[in-house]
Amino acid sequence: MSKNNPNYDYDSSAHRWTALYEFTQAWKYRDLILHLIRRDVTARYKRSVLGIAWTMLNPLFMMIVLTIVFSQVWRIDIPGYSAYVLSGLIAWQFFSMASSSAIYTLVWGGELFQRIYIPQGAFAISAVGTGLVNLTLSLVPLVGV
Repeated sequence: MSKNNPNYDYDSSAHRWTALYEFTQAWKYRDLILHLIRRDVTARYKRSVLGIAWTMLNPLFMMIVLTIVFSQVWRIDIPGYSAYVLSGLIAWQFFSMASSSAIYTLVWGGELFQRIYIPQGAFAISAVGTGLVNLTLSLVPLVGV
């Protein structure tokens, strides 16, 4: 079936290089992906009292708590331990946020995918892009530490 047919069904076995096909489809919809990233970032910080500062303060406060617990309570004495903790927290928050929001958007967009053709990867890529924006903002305290 052709894409112009309203009964078009996506068949991944019809494409020899599925990953390449998905990438080219996402590239065709790059404006949509950028719009979704912009929408998610503005919605996330628009409703927050601290705004962008919370993205920087959250891992910083977690680092302080974990550094105090592990260095004082359990007597772990590693030079630069707080930088290790912060870098691990930032990486974990990126992975956690990107994967959970990608799953959420794919589940949320399930009915939309049946009505019109939008590559499902576009929503997952936009979730990872939003995570990358937050990761970039979270790296500011790491540079300071």
